[in-house]
Amino acid sequence: MLEHLDPNDGFFSYVTIDGKPVSMLYLFTYKRHAFFYQNGWAPEFAPFGIGLVNIQRAIRYAIENGFQVLGSYPDPTGGPDWGWRTEVELVDHDHLTITAYNIHPEYGEAKATEAKLTRVKK
Repeated sequence: MLEHLDPNDGFFSYVTIDGKPVSMLYLFTYKRHAFFYQNGWAPEFAPFGIGLVNIQRAIRYAIENGFQVLGSYPDPTGGPDWGWRTEVELVDHDHLTITAYNIHPEYGEAKATEAKLTRVKK
């Protein structure tokens, strides 16, 4: 079982086996840096790499539900920093959309590029 909090508050997930929590993962951001804390409670499951299973399931959740990355870069003329945002959306198993935005400090967000990728089937 994998449980999640609202992605705007960070990301929390845990794995349970027979109702017993065996692995926990918490991801949060602070000042444009991502941090995560991982813990396990059940030594009897250590040989099975439950922590890695939790990370893999958290990555799968992010891919299946879409995710975005935010950042900023300095204005070379000395003005306020500009922002950027990149969204990744798995439309279905054969289509992925990656959209990048610039964020002007005064005028807000504008789409910069969008890539729509399609899996090639042989």
